[in-house]
Amino acid sequence: MMRSDGARLRTRAIQAMQADPEIGQNIGKERFLHVAGVPAGSGLEIVDSWLRALLYATVGDPALERSDWGTEVDRFLDVLSVRDGMAPCTVRAALVGVTLADGGFDLGDAIVRPAVDTDFHVPIGGTAPTGVVFEYRTRLPASAGPVGFPFSDELVAEMETEHQKRMTRLLLSVALASEAPIQEQLVMKEIDFGGGGSGKAPEDAGPIVALPHFRLDAGLVERIRASYGALAETDLSRIGVATRRYLMARTERVRPADQIIDYAIALESMTSKRGGDNQGKELGRLLGEDPAERKTAEADHKRFRTARQAIVHDGAIPPDAALMAQVGRDLVRRSLRARSLT
Repeated sequence: MMRSDGARLRTRAIQAMQADPEIGQNIGKERFLHVAGVPAGSGLEIVDSWLRALLYATVGDPALERSDWGTEVDRFLDVLSVRDGMAPCTVRAALVGVTLADGGFDLGDAIVRPAVDTDFHVPIGGTAPTGVVFEYRTRLPASAGPVGFPFSDELVAEMETEHQKRMTRLLLSVALASEAPIQEQLVMKEIDFGGGGSGKAPEDAGPIVALPHFRLDAGLVERIRASYGALAETDLSRIGVATRRYLMARTERVRPADQIIDYAIALESMTSKRGGDNQGKELGRLLGEDPAERKTAEADHKRFRTARQAIVHDGAIPPDAALMAQVGRDLVRRSLRARSLT
């Protein structure tokens, strides 16, 4: 009797969606929901599978209060109606190099949770790494139609830029709050309730030099949350490259000479002057609160720049390369902080 009642309820729900002026035109044979930046669409012919996903997200989630079921239903209808040419999606960025001492934590507009094997790209015969997932919900440009609906390259690039801004905010928060080695391993974008989605692996990354299981304890989590909150209204478009180069140098690079190159690129990406004394003066104005501090920053930059020039132009590794790598690291870290949190 209960199964029969359930079948009738599903039939009525499907009939109601078919009769809806917004949803009815989207569902049916050879109809797919396409989202910008997600090559794999979700089929809209078998609506019953979407309903099962809704039940799993409401009744099947013991952590969800019954009073919140209505919110999930509204989100479900928002997906199928493709309201305003947009669809709710969930983005999951799997990160290696760090683990959580406790459970996940809330960042307000995103969460960080322990990763499971399926969050990673694992080659055949390989073993999934340990790590965390940076997960957030968003709305992406969407269209319901035949298979292969195209979105413009400009629109896809714009959506990728928005994602990279979010990633920069998280990565910079971790970089400024801790010495944690952290790298993107796989980014998944999934259409909510439909299951259709795709993964995009970042550019190849080297092995992490630091300890493979850096644990984020309660104290570090609070510092990361504080930095993440402080960066909410900051334009991070100028420091995305610098953030990633900074993390790459301190977590992947073994040779100080390689670190120096990465730190030099990071500094160049954050300054309007491309090198020489003018770049040093710009850094001095950014990092120094008085003439003495400005001169110190300029002097540090000159020493660092000399080491970089020796490596790039002369093919020579300075005897003090390890020290100059630390100087570069300090200049980049202070510049990142000055351009984001002050």
